[in-house]
Amino acid sequence: MTSTLDFYWGLASLDESKRIEAAAELISALCKFQADMPKTNKVATTEEELDRICASDLAYAVRRLIKGLASPRDGARQGFSMALAELLNRVPNISVKLVLDLLWKSTEATNSMKGQEQRDMRFGRIFGLMALVQAGIITRTGTTPIEIRKIVMELTAVGAKKSYLREIAYVTLTSMVPMLGSFSFVEELIAMFVAVALDNGVIETPDELYLAMCLRRKYPWYDWAKALPHWHGKHILSEKNVRKVVPILCEVSEENKSLFSSWHPQLHTVWNEIFDLYFNKQREYELETMEPMHFDLLWDAVVERGLFGSGSTQFRRYWGFLLLERLLPYLSEDTVPALMSPNIVRALSDNVSLNKKSLLAKVSMRTAESLIGVCEGNTKVGLAVLTHLLNQKSGIGQASGGGGSGKQMSLRTMMANRIVAKLDSQAIIGYVAYLQEMILTPQKAAKQSSSGVAGRTLDKGNMSAKAIDKQRIWAVDQMVRVARFAQLPITDGLVTKVLHFLVAHAAFAPTTKDAQKCGVAELATLPEPPMGENLRNHLCTSLVGLVGDLNRASSQAPADNDESGSGSNAQPTGRLMVGCSRNGTVWATCALDKLLDCASKKTKAVLHGFSSCEATLAEMAKVLHAMADKSAAYAKEGGAMANAQRVRSLELLLSNICLVGALWTNKDIRGEFLEVALEVAECYKRLEAQLDGERRTPKKKKSKAKASAGDSGAEAAAEEDEPKPVEVLVDVVLSFMTKDLHFLRKLCDQVFVPFTDLMTADAVDAITGVLQAKEGGDVDGEAAVETEMDSDAMMMDVDEADAGNDSDVSMADAGDDAEQIEAADEELRLKIQEALGNASALANGADDDVSASGEEEEYDDDQMTIFDDKLAEIFRHKKEQKLAVRDLRISLINFKLRVLDLVDVFLAKQPGNPLVIRLLPTILDLAKATRSDSRSKPLHDRTLAILSARRTKYPTGFDNDAGLALLDAIHKRARRAQDRTELAMLGNVAAFVVRSLMDNVAAADEASKTAVCERIVDIAQATLADFMTRKGSQIHADFFRPTTEKLLASQLGAFWRIALTALTDYAQPGQAVNVYRQVQAFALAETVAAETAARVVSESSDVTDAGSFFEAAEGLLRALQTSLSEAIRVAVSEENKAAPGSSGKLRIEPLRLKEMMIHSIGIARRFSKDDGFRQAAQRAFVTDDKWTAAVSGLSSAPTVFALKIFRSFCANMAKAESLADPAALASVTSSFGKKSGRKPAAARKMEFSDLYKQENSPLVRFSPDGRYIAVVVKHRLILRDSENPKRIHRVYTCAYETAPYIQEVEWSPDSEYILTASYATNRVDVWSVDGDENWRCAITDEVARVEKALWARDSRHVLTFSELDLRLSVWSLLEADDRRYIQFPKTRPSGLSFHPDGAYMALAQRHDYHDYIGIYNTDTWQLVREIAVDTLDLAGLRWSPDGLHIAAWDMAASYTVVVANAAGIIKRVFRPSDDNEDDDGLGVRSCAWSPGGQLLALGGFDRRVRVLNHLTWRPIATLAHRPTIGAAAADVFVEVEVGQTLAQASQAAMASTPRHHTRFDLDASTPATIRVVTPLHDAPRADQRAGISFAEFSADGALLATMCESMPHALWIWRVASMRLAAVVQTLRPVRACCWSPVESALAFATASPTLYVWKENNGCHLYDIPSPTVAATALVWNPNGGSLAILSKGVFSIAYMTE
Repeated sequence: MTSTLDFYWGLASLDESKRIEAAAELISALCKFQADMPKTNKVATTEEELDRICASDLAYAVRRLIKGLASPRDGARQGFSMALAELLNRVPNISVKLVLDLLWKSTEATNSMKGQEQRDMRFGRIFGLMALVQAGIITRTGTTPIEIRKIVMELTAVGAKKSYLREIAYVTLTSMVPMLGSFSFVEELIAMFVAVALDNGVIETPDELYLAMCLRRKYPWYDWAKALPHWHGKHILSEKNVRKVVPILCEVSEENKSLFSSWHPQLHTVWNEIFDLYFNKQREYELETMEPMHFDLLWDAVVERGLFGSGSTQFRRYWGFLLLERLLPYLSEDTVPALMSPNIVRALSDNVSLNKKSLLAKVSMRTAESLIGVCEGNTKVGLAVLTHLLNQKSGIGQASGGGGSGKQMSLRTMMANRIVAKLDSQAIIGYVAYLQEMILTPQKAAKQSSSGVAGRTLDKGNMSAKAIDKQRIWAVDQMVRVARFAQLPITDGLVTKVLHFLVAHAAFAPTTKDAQKCGVAELATLPEPPMGENLRNHLCTSLVGLVGDLNRASSQAPADNDESGSGSNAQPTGRLMVGCSRNGTVWATCALDKLLDCASKKTKAVLHGFSSCEATLAEMAKVLHAMADKSAAYAKEGGAMANAQRVRSLELLLSNICLVGALWTNKDIRGEFLEVALEVAECYKRLEAQLDGERRTPKKKKSKAKASAGDSGAEAAAEEDEPKPVEVLVDVVLSFMTKDLHFLRKLCDQVFVPFTDLMTADAVDAITGVLQAKEGGDVDGEAAVETEMDSDAMMMDVDEADAGNDSDVSMADAGDDAEQIEAADEELRLKIQEALGNASALANGADDDVSASGEEEEYDDDQMTIFDDKLAEIFRHKKEQKLAVRDLRISLINFKLRVLDLVDVFLAKQPGNPLVIRLLPTILDLAKATRSDSRSKPLHDRTLAILSARRTKYPTGFDNDAGLALLDAIHKRARRAQDRTELAMLGNVAAFVVRSLMDNVAAADEASKTAVCERIVDIAQATLADFMTRKGSQIHADFFRPTTEKLLASQLGAFWRIALTALTDYAQPGQAVNVYRQVQAFALAETVAAETAARVVSESSDVTDAGSFFEAAEGLLRALQTSLSEAIRVAVSEENKAAPGSSGKLRIEPLRLKEMMIHSIGIARRFSKDDGFRQAAQRAFVTDDKWTAAVSGLSSAPTVFALKIFRSFCANMAKAESLADPAALASVTSSFGKKSGRKPAAARKMEFSDLYKQENSPLVRFSPDGRYIAVVVKHRLILRDSENPKRIHRVYTCAYETAPYIQEVEWSPDSEYILTASYATNRVDVWSVDGDENWRCAITDEVARVEKALWARDSRHVLTFSELDLRLSVWSLLEADDRRYIQFPKTRPSGLSFHPDGAYMALAQRHDYHDYIGIYNTDTWQLVREIAVDTLDLAGLRWSPDGLHIAAWDMAASYTVVVANAAGIIKRVFRPSDDNEDDDGLGVRSCAWSPGGQLLALGGFDRRVRVLNHLTWRPIATLAHRPTIGAAAADVFVEVEVGQTLAQASQAAMASTPRHHTRFDLDASTPATIRVVTPLHDAPRADQRAGISFAEFSADGALLATMCESMPHALWIWRVASMRLAAVVQTLRPVRACCWSPVESALAFATASPTLYVWKENNGCHLYDIPSPTVAATALVWNPNGGSLAILSKGVFSIAYMTE
């Protein structure tokens, strides 16, 4: 071969095999060339010697390979470094010095190089050093410490400068460690490594730790205590160094965060050394002699609490999963508790999901698969892992994540499906036997364990007592988990075996020397070492817990080959198979029988005091067996299953009480349990007598002399006074509710269920007495109910809702508190006096020399010491008292919560029981008493949930007066409800009571029916009057909706009278307290009557007198016409401008009249759908003079009433009879924004106002009521009339001294105030619009500068964001000192959104390195709920118009949208890649809700709009914006220029901006082309010239308008129904502003020209010339009434009015 040049190309190939082939051929050829050279032992140290000693091709190759290391081409670095290492290894004539000189020369980075070139040089040098070390030439003769130091310093410097190169640099250094021993100056080299690479022993990174571990392992003889003074112990992983090792291996540093600024997806190389240390059998000697920490300790500290600990990032959890996956091959059954720890299980469970595609989800799924593979290969490991997972409270029982996708699978499901499927009962029995052996002889079991090398680190051969106890406890827990895991193929025999084992070893020990002769099989093997008291206590606890779980477990039919070990022959079926074995033996009874059996053998009880209760337990066991026989007998009888269930429930309760009492070591508590057991046994006897129809209560013996007829009467009375069995049971259940035993409380709920139908008034009173109890004692049952329920009735009827709602209660409480404080103060004073006296007496002894001068006595040091000790004792005692009071309050709340569980059970099982009416007042009182106490919030929420539950059955048989009193109290409380939630709850309860009353009198006589109905109507009429005449009333029309929904059609007649009253008494002007309530009168009539008309028709078979409904409808519709005509007349007359104190404000505004009209049309439409009601409507609606005058006046009303609905109404309803015509009604309804088949309307004309001055910044704002328009001119704020801008309402002068003067203007939602802000001067001013002209509120933030100000929805609070988003401040206009602060806001103002009704505010927040959505109550500004969202940097959020959902989106780099409801439940985390792997999206740029909240449009940076639906929150359409539009896809309107006349040309020439006249033509080309603008990369904000910059729905939600930034000349309009393109409008200039009309589907837009563009469906696109050619419209603002819009240009603005 003459040349090797061709091989160098192959070295740079991306194919590794080709690189290896080229390197092999090159090295082979070079070796042949060198072999032809004369033999020599010389080593080249310079380039001249290289040329002289080596072949020319070899010398060229060395230079070429070293120089090619810096090449960025393909795989050049890898190929050249590999070839260089092999070449240096084979050619012994090349020195280290020569290679270093050539490497430094070829890879020198200079300042003239670009950044990429410098990086190439840096990579080339480090690859060269790697090749040098891998070649092994460092150990050659002639290598000096200077060369080695040069290598070490360079590698250390590279690692310190670039963190991403640190690991490879230190791996290279570690590769040099074995070579150091070949030098005579090895100690000098080690010292140099420590000084340079380990920074004189300061180890901070895993790379340094890896190097230190290798150095210490290779050279243990070195003085490492001196070299590494901060590291203690024989090994660097000694337990003494655990606090230093953890942050290094977790790669966290609080002091120097730059150390770990980059993340790598692979485990660090140091873990290779760690795993090799612990799991390489050849290094066992090192483990024994160097004594590193146990592996389970290292695992717990680093992985469990570090990588998977609280606050750990997803990147560190990724490393944790990699470590777990690597450790799985060494997993054994006894190392499961140490390695499968809670945090690891939780992280694994949270991330295992089949439809997640993130890196963390993939690695967790891979780890779970590996874990399952290990478990499938080893049955014991599988059972250990599975049962250990079941004990972790990490949500593993259900799929993680929101959305409820069926593709998701939990970790438990995966384990159960794939491990349990391979198990049989024999394998499980063997595993339980292994666990029992581990409990009895742990060291013997450890030696026989099948564990791997990892098990050695636990030192099983010589385990400490603490380790033995820990392992025994783990084995007990495992055994219990196996026994209660229902998915395993477990037999009753296995469960019985576990129960007997726990009972025997928890309570007994053999008395004979030979344990096998004690008579108890479980005690045949003595525990070695003996069990301690702690272990026996754990056995007792585990036994009770297992029985508690078995109480709720359901057994199947008895198997033929199954032997439970019980002698009972009972064979119950059905519901009795709960809490028992397959042959019917209750598990608690089985345990108790074993307990008594063991006591009868040669054993001794290790439970203290067991012998004292043995006789009682034996007696109870007999009762239990009698119960079992009785329940079996009842089960065999036809129709007696309910009785069998009651007896079985008592058996469950009694057996569990006896078992717990027997195991309890406290004498008093055991006695208490046994006393209760006797009560339950007596309860059973009473129940048996009641069920069998006999009274078997024993009677007292009496002498014949005292016997008399009077005695028999007294005896009968005594029998009547005896409590019923259910009453005894309730008392027992309530007593156990106070116990801190979870399983007993659950058992009480379970036992209570079959007795709900036997409840008595006394039993209900016992429950209500607990719920009425207050701190310090009980209240007097029924009296308390009346006091609480009637407290609302005694309140003064004032406008301030709830101002004195709790005055009497709070005053009483205040008095009690005052007395307690006075008593406490007096007690404290006496104690202090006593302390002073004792101090004086102890210090002075018998010294009686008292000064008579009257001066105060001074204390010496000894006296003061005694005094201080006494005071400390006194205050410590007071603190303990306060803590005791707090604990008592918490206990009472928890107790009531448990009792509410019983209430919920009773209401769910017996909704038709008449005692429900007796129970409801107490629950309502409890809801009221706990609503204002934050500590009682769980109790309040629980009561609301119970009261708000929907029930389909209603009680009957109760006293009507009690029901009516309850209904009256509910209505009175509703009038002063705190919020909408409470009002909705009260409305639901009121509906339940009304339906119950109606059903209760259904079979009564007519007089009773009439009386009850009249009383119900009177109560509702009073509530209606309160709503309509009192401003402070909290009633809403929806309060009556649940009642109308619950009532039968035949029961609706009386309730329709409320609708009639609303229309006749409150729907006309001046009758209600304000116009809003007048509108609500129409809404209430629609809710109560019109919406139920269809039900009346559909259930006509149940209506006895349909004619009464038609007559009622006729009267109601007649009242509707009268009220509507009067409202229209007043609205368009002069009376509408004469509202006293309104400062010109209309009495009936157009929008309010529109709402009345919508409700009226809705009522008429609903009644016109049926023939019978339509005839009633035709009789009711008659054209009269009032109607004619009203319609005529509306048609000629001022511009302010020129709304579309009014025009349509006048055109179709000129005659009142049209209100009964479905076609006319449909025509009017189409003007509401709904679909209709109307013809295209004629194009509107446009009238423009004069030009008015304004600042260059577009600070022009219409008031929400549309009356005024606010304009900024320097430091003045001018309010103009929106209809006549020449008329100035007010001028405000702001005290802002320098420009920019006013930077923000915002109207309050009620249009009564307006704010201005100057962020440069840190000031916000609020001005009154119609009130006092001199009133002003100034807001300044003393802590941080204000950067954004906005209004809250109540118009009485101002919100300000501080600079750097430090906090959000809430300022009240009502109280100067009332201000609130909310921490951690972000992304203002897009990160804040209010609920549509203003009751709640959603705020984007970030703290603890995580994004959250905070839901705040705008009444208290307190955090209601915090929702954690999975976003990188939350960019914005928006509440849906219906208030049900919140959409939040991530930063531009991450396309993530989170949809949650107000309850905090994540409904969907939407990422395009979830549905399409190839669609990653480019982030969200715009977001819009449809008006109904059913669709969510997401405009992305990828030119696409994804429309999500509200059911699945998945895209129903993806709207792509392409530069070409196919044929017939949509109408494409193109703006083109037209010719000009001479006059027009002359006029344009005189103007500063020539006007070009244009028109729109339809583009008939196929396909149509849209102009695309490509931004310059160097232009400012070039990154923003992409994506969907505008996406908004029209007012009716039928259309969606979008604009793509890269196609700024085009507007895209889509039909929502079909999700197809409706039109594209292409303009000559880029679109600068566009917005929909707030009342119709009209899209206005501007292009910085003197032209206004308006597009309407079926009308096309129209151009309107602005009168002044100098105007360049750059912004548009619609008037909220939709009749006009403001056109903003530089320095001026004009208002355009739309006319016919």
